[in-house]
Parts: sequence; C-alpha cells; structure tokens
Amino acid sequence: MLFETFLTLKNKLKTMCNSATLVTSANTGIGKVSVANPYRDGSGTLVSVLTAAENGTTISSIIIKAVGDTTQGMVRLFIGDTGASVAITLFKEIPIPATTPTGIVPAFQTAFTSGFTLEPGYTLYASTQNAETFNVIAEGLDWEYECCS
Repeated sequence: MLFETFLTLKNKLKTMCNSATLVTSANTGIGKVSVANPYRDGSGTLVSVLTAAENGTTISSIIIKAVGDTTQGMVRLFIGDTGASVAITLFKEIPIPATTPTGIVPAFQTAFTSGFTLEPGYTLYASTQNAETFNVIAEGLDWEYECCS
C-alpha cells in the first residue's frame, strides 16, 4: 500500500513539473500516556504521538507497549486537526488485557500496520482508559516534493 501511495504521488508530480523527485523521510513519534481518560469523544487528557508534515505523513505502524502492570482496559487512538478547525475523532480502540510482568513474562505489547496517511497539520493522539503507563510509538514517512525544471 505504501508503494502504491508513492506511485500515485509521483504521477501527480509529473503533471506539476517537467521533472520531479519524490523524497521521503522518517517521522517517528512517541507519546507516553498515563492519565485515565474514559471518554471516546476526544475530550479529556490526550497525548500527542505524531504530527503530519507539510505534505502529509503516511503512518506505517503503531506500537503500544505497557511500562508495568496492566488491568483490563483500553488504549484509544484519535486523529485531529492541530489547528482545531476539525474536531478530534476516535480512530481505533485497542483492548488491553490484565498482565503482570515478571522476569519471564513481558509487559503487554501490541503492534499493527496501518498504512493510512495523515493530512498536513493533523495529529495522532492517544489516551488510556485506566491510569496505567503506555508508550505509543508511530512510525511514518513524510512526503516531500522536489520539482526540477
């Protein structure tokens, strides 16, 4: 899917310039959530994980890693316009099982690929249902267009 996005953007560039180069650069965002927030409407405490670049950012994967013990609950991901002209919207809910890490049992972790593109100026936010600490890591690519005559 990421390659298809690349080809689509490259073809658009050809119509804008005599010759063009599409350059990508890594954009990794990390947010640490720990304040309980039961709301699904974008209110309450949210942590910014990653903000899209000037030409947008394609998020390839998201990792959620508990820092310690967890009780059954939820981590929620939201998307919103940094300029606040668009309301923050619930994007995904990730169920969290009860886990007690030990020397041989790791703390909860999940990862998933997403392949969606954040529009310029939009931000990925996270919250946790319970007052437990999670690191939320989003790996993405920023799109940059270089037109050559």
